[in-house]
Amino acid sequence: MLLFSARAWLATLLYIVCFALTAEQKQREAHLVIGVQDFEDYQPYSYWLNGQYKGFNRELFDLFSDFINTRILYQAFSVKRRSMALVEGDASAVYPDNPNWAMATKAKHTIVYSQPVVSFVDGIFVQKTSHNLKVSELKRLGVPLGFTPTPYLSSIELGVIKTHYDANLGVLLKMLDEGALDGVYINKAVAEHWLANNPDIAQRLTFANQLPYIEDSRYLSSRDNGELIDLFNHFLKTRAAAIDALKSKYGLK
Repeated sequence: MLLFSARAWLATLLYIVCFALTAEQKQREAHLVIGVQDFEDYQPYSYWLNGQYKGFNRELFDLFSDFINTRILYQAFSVKRRSMALVEGDASAVYPDNPNWAMATKAKHTIVYSQPVVSFVDGIFVQKTSHNLKVSELKRLGVPLGFTPTPYLSSIELGVIKTHYDANLGVLLKMLDEGALDGVYINKAVAEHWLANNPDIAQRLTFANQLPYIEDSRYLSSRDNGELIDLFNHFLKTRAAAIDALKSKYGLK
């Protein structure tokens, strides 16, 4: 009887250990796929180096990965394709996103958004010699590929403003510096980061705060997965101090 009890206890223990190992293995194998921007250099938010996703976004989601004990994979999509990946279920979630972006693509789908992660300003950089430029004087506008210069759409549709698109943000700012463009519609933090690394050009360009600009926030979004967004919101709240320190590191708010 004693031998049988010992064997039964050992079998039970072995079952518990195997179950725990299996659960741990499944947890390690579980992962989220987050659709991100494919811009090679979109610092301070993100950049790609040797196939690795880097920058504020990566460090933010590394914290989230540790918080939920789940591996996160980063899938690069173009701006337009990223929204399609979201509604077609090719990604567990998308970052960054905003309720005002790609509205037509998302119209027939239930998209859930997190609380705001970071704020942003999208507006126009001009030559300092044109710092008082008026909208009526804006004829040639550079725009990152996939972006929508919302405040200027009516003038663009009327043909008053001609647009030049390029995936390379540095190319657009260099064209502005050379006088080939009257302005570049771009994320303010991204442009300022690029200019900080190109001081010769930086001394000749400035943000035109007298022209229309957009001030909003970046969010994590998911199609129909409210539980994931709730978990992310809980992360934003409970790890607020670490996230604020990360924002400060990258000069974001």
